[in-house]
Amino acid sequence: MRTGHLKCRLISVSLAFIMLFSVLGITAVHSLEMWVPTLPSPEAVRLEAISIEENAYVKVGMTFYHGGYDFDWGSVTRIDDLTFSADARIWEWTGQVILVVIEPSHVYDLGALPSGTYEFIFRVWGIPIKSLQFVHSTRLNATFKLEILYEVSLNLELYLEEGSKLVVEFYTYGGAYQAESVFENVTPPENVVKFDNVSHPQAMAVEKVMLVLTGENTENVISTIAIFVARRDDLYGRIMEINGRWPHASPSERNALFAELMDIKGQWPIAPS
Repeated sequence: MRTGHLKCRLISVSLAFIMLFSVLGITAVHSLEMWVPTLPSPEAVRLEAISIEENAYVKVGMTFYHGGYDFDWGSVTRIDDLTFSADARIWEWTGQVILVVIEPSHVYDLGALPSGTYEFIFRVWGIPIKSLQFVHSTRLNATFKLEILYEVSLNLELYLEEGSKLVVEFYTYGGAYQAESVFENVTPPENVVKFDNVSHPQAMAVEKVMLVLTGENTENVISTIAIFVARRDDLYGRIMEINGRWPHASPSERNALFAELMDIKGQWPIAPS
């Protein structure tokens, strides 16, 4: 009796799997190595709004812990005047995979938008996974300039309806985080107008800089406002400034200028053109 009962249970489980694969459009149920639809957890998904002049973008990033995933990012659908949605498809390989952390990402272009508060909904296989409300402002001027190799200036004019802090983040050319500095604390709604220099907190050469709007916790990035990359043109401009300053510099200043020239020489080969 017990053996017969076990056989019935196994038959029921087998039929359940066959029905599941049939619904998902998978016919190769005889093999355990196959691509199957999967859903990420909301905790594995990151949404970040980016405003560049009149254009708005949303960057979607995810974290997985093995390499057996495939992606179709789909496209953006405008649901109404203030709401956008993207529907991606993700497959997971059920066979042997490489155990490695992967962080796939994709940037959705929402087009040119008037200033306002918008919502972006990220779906996978039609199921809402995570949403983001963000402020897009066309009243924006955020200009970085390399002042010395270790410092940038930021000329900012920006109207904000949310957020707590404007933060300057420093990265390597490869995108590795280095350090950050709070540029301004804000109390929305607020029109922020400010010009100031921002030194690298670790006194390192500037490679890539981002201005981001965050909550009270600077790890909670609401949107990316501006990005600056120290290119060869910027480095060459700084070399010309040093050459012009050299004849009038004191001995101690010349020591600092020479050290900066050596650092520029070291950065030149990896700097983008």
